[in-house]
Amino acid sequence: MKQKQLFTSLKLKKNIKQVFNDGIPVKSKYINAKFLTAESPSFSAMNILWAVPKKIKSSVLRNRLKRVAKAALFNSLKDKEDYNLEKTGLQIAVILRPEFENLPFEKRVLEFDFLINQILSKKKIFAKE
Repeated sequence: MKQKQLFTSLKLKKNIKQVFNDGIPVKSKYINAKFLTAESPSFSAMNILWAVPKKIKSSVLRNRLKRVAKAALFNSLKDKEDYNLEKTGLQIAVILRPEFENLPFEKRVLEFDFLINQILSKKKIFAKE
């Protein structure tokens, strides 16, 4: 069964620079992130950039961590469907710390829950619909 598309990749260099330069930082124990909201959120999907440090030498492991992180974020966002986050125009750069690879899946989901709650508390524009 195909998953509902809640987010897409952040790809444009201009947008990536803008998120890193002007973004609001959010941190958890195993994840750092910066986020911005788009100018016209009603038309823009949530865009996410995934970054894993080169300290994890194997590209296979780095890519696996990105896949697992996407799944954990998807599970975390399923609980927050009333916020309609996929239409907020959020642009998020997610930087996974090397310790993230040793976490069990449930703990990874909790880390993303914490991160999303921090984003929601920092931006008062999100209201339940």
